[in-house]
Amino acid sequence: MGLKRSQIALGNYAHPLYSFDRFLDCAESLHINSLELWGAGPHFYFYDYTDERAKEFFKKIQDRGMKIICMTPEQCMYPINIACDDPVMRQRSIDYFKKGIDFCRIMDCPMLLVTPGKGYFDQPPEAAWSRCVEALREIGVYAAGAKVGLAVEHLTHLSTNVAVTAAQLASLVKEVALPNVGGMVDTDMAGRVEEGVADYLSAFGNRLSHVHLVDGMPGGHMVPGDGVLQLEKQMRQLAASGYQGYITPEIMHSSYQLEPEKALERTVRWMESVFAED
Repeated sequence: MGLKRSQIALGNYAHPLYSFDRFLDCAESLHINSLELWGAGPHFYFYDYTDERAKEFFKKIQDRGMKIICMTPEQCMYPINIACDDPVMRQRSIDYFKKGIDFCRIMDCPMLLVTPGKGYFDQPPEAAWSRCVEALREIGVYAAGAKVGLAVEHLTHLSTNVAVTAAQLASLVKEVALPNVGGMVDTDMAGRVEEGVADYLSAFGNRLSHVHLVDGMPGGHMVPGDGVLQLEKQMRQLAASGYQGYITPEIMHSSYQLEPEKALERTVRWMESVFAED
């Protein structure tokens, strides 16, 4: 196909009921050494960690010969919103991402994932859009100083009035106009508005910063094959584009949480079956 097994990165999304060490054991058993760190409780909520504690946390990863390729701070369940009209909440949200960038620097992580936030749905969305652009510029400039890129992820019409479609996300990133700020695609989220990888490749001129590979109904963030999305077709489109970045299966459905290893093993085996060997 053209995609390689070495492009697979595992995230700790499926392990909220278990220790981070158990997640590392799972990744090691599947011979995956590239990780996407979900910055959330109980594993790595930013405000529970000092720089020194973060260095200790990272050492456990390094000791296993692993690396973090993307830092994804929780920003949907927590009160984080860079497009909010409340200046206190908005500034706290911007500072939250800057703290994530500081941890990226400590952990040699090249990328931070950011979502666009939202404005109140009973107010015109243009103001929220402008606040989002300004915030992404501020965060992006800070990230550039740490040699970190931002991967901006679209949301759904139920969670934002800023960027839902591929075209909207591409317009947002274009207006931010920073070389280290790019767009990414989540296959399940895209499926909720009847879009897919091809729409994002078209909107971004075949230049995507990151990919979340998940199945859905759409909706659910499920193991490939457990939903209705045409994921093999989408992976062929991604391969044809020459995509060289990482692909993270963001498996989050609650039905997998008691036995997360089974879900991640099924996911990796599916990816192996459709990717080319290194």
